Amino acid sequence: MIDFNELKKKVLSVNKFTIDTFLYTFGDFLNKGLIFLTIPIFSRILNVEDYGVLSIYQLFYSFLIVLLTINFPGAVTQRLFEKKEKEDLFIQVNLKFITVFSFVFSLVLIVSEVIFDYSSILGLNTKYYYICIVDVFFMGFIGFYQSTLLGKRVSGSYVVNSLITSGGSVLISIVLMLTIFKGNELLGQFLSRLFISVIFCFIVLFRFKDLFKVSITKNKELILYSFSFGVPLIPHLISNLVLRQFDRIIIGAYISISATGIYSLASNLSFVLPVLIGAVNKSWVPIFQDYLRTKSYLLIEKRVKLLSFVFLIVCILLILHADLIFRIVAPVEYFEGYKIFQLLIMGSYFLFAYNSYVNYAYYTRKTYSIALITIVVGLVSFTLNLFLIPKYLMSGAAYSFIIGSFILFLINYLNVRFFLKIKCVSLWVFIKDAIILLAVLLNCLIFGDFLFGSNLGLLIRVILTIVGVILLYRNRFFFINN
Repeated sequence: MIDFNELKKKVLSVNKFTIDTFLYTFGDFLNKGLIFLTIPIFSRILNVEDYGVLSIYQLFYSFLIVLLTINFPGAVTQRLFEKKEKEDLFIQVNLKFITVFSFVFSLVLIVSEVIFDYSSILGLNTKYYYICIVDVFFMGFIGFYQSTLLGKRVSGSYVVNSLITSGGSVLISIVLMLTIFKGNELLGQFLSRLFISVIFCFIVLFRFKDLFKVSITKNKELILYSFSFGVPLIPHLISNLVLRQFDRIIIGAYISISATGIYSLASNLSFVLPVLIGAVNKSWVPIFQDYLRTKSYLLIEKRVKLLSFVFLIVCILLILHADLIFRIVAPVEYFEGYKIFQLLIMGSYFLFAYNSYVNYAYYTRKTYSIALITIVVGLVSFTLNLFLIPKYLMSGAAYSFIIGSFILFLINYLNVRFFLKIKCVSLWVFIKDAIILLAVLLNCLIFGDFLFGSNLGLLIRVILTIVGVILLYRNRFFFINN
């Protein structure tokens, strides 16, 4: 029998950081459901070429959501973290401004497409281009509302909203793709997303109905706050997209849309790590900023070391079982992508390390330095893709991602340590773990035929997995307490 009173005591004894991290992880997995959780379904419903088109749509969507919201949701979250006065008024004024701005911007994009036919450059059908613009406009309201929940640290409501929006979109898309839009599954996929975003847009507007009464001109200082924090970060966010996703367009141009589909599936699977990074960071940032205010540098380093160790174990396990993951989630025509997936895991570790340093810059609100660094790295990554993809094909894109992520991590450390002059986590914490991960990756690449093609190799991988799980389990109380 389960002792529910004892279970309740154990749950309540877990600190808020641990609970929030779990809830944000769960919520972010749901938010990224169309990209990650539904891979086993959509990779079987869509052929490889359609999956490539879907990835280009998602890339265009990611660019648009940054431009149409001008990163005001991020500014709202930061403002709420700082616990300043006039919180409700700040939210209402910003939402009203972004509604007007994104509506005008959307009209400009639609008219521009009629005149210049931008969608053909992206390799996207015109009707999909229009659907994406409308989808982003309405989805911006949901993202804005989620940012308020994040800033107020209401992790439970954050998860519920993620469950309803992402879960509803997935369910409707599967139904449409298998019934009404059978034979034109992509259109069913895109229309289902649009349907959910429209519904929840009106729910959010109803929740903030008082925003129509507030004056933007009388509260322009609240808008200027969001501009000063959010707008300088737009190049940073776009450059991050170039680093992470623009290689798909180059692969489509130099190789084929089918190759884009295979690479996209590998990239989407590796996206589990950025989701985990983001979820942990959402819980960590308020605590991190409190530690910085009190100059508790040793506590910061202790926690970051712990997070790096956990992340290292997760990365190793994913690399060791990449082939099994691909056999489970996708048809055989995608299988060659598991080697790309292993390389992308290495790059994702450096994104985690970079994230640990960029939090210092966010705290100082000197976001221009973040933007400048990411623009430089984005240009380097774009150039590397142009050189490496024609020579090494899909692997070239993965090499470019690893190099770009490492440069991003290193320059952000130098920025925090020597430009912002903040005492930060030692570089050696991440270099040490990265060397271990690189050794595992190289062994998998060199001895791949043995490790992934024989029963003895499988046995070795199982033993290493058990060791990793035991290490995590033996330190479970230390992890929870910290």
